[in-house]
Amino acid sequence: MSRHRRPVLICYDIADPRRLRRAFRELRDAALPVQKSVFVAALTEAELERLLERLAESIDVEEDCLQVFRLRTLHPSHGLGRTAGLKDTWVA
Repeated sequence: MSRHRRPVLICYDIADPRRLRRAFRELRDAALPVQKSVFVAALTEAELERLLERLAESIDVEEDCLQVFRLRTLHPSHGLGRTAGLKDTWVA
């Protein structure tokens, strides 16, 4: 498994407030929140797998949705508003 960190976008739609808080805490510890239910991170495959295992314990797969998208870069191609300076916060 690669030790190279790859950028990912993680987003979720979680129905129950308690599960939502648990998932948020797991993600906040591993990634940077860019919107209420959207996070970005630079993770190795092993780190991503461990994070997904922890998140699987926090959500209900019948009611909730969590998706991970691999990115080419952590830097947004465009930005407006409060998170427009996000690219300046990452040291990849």
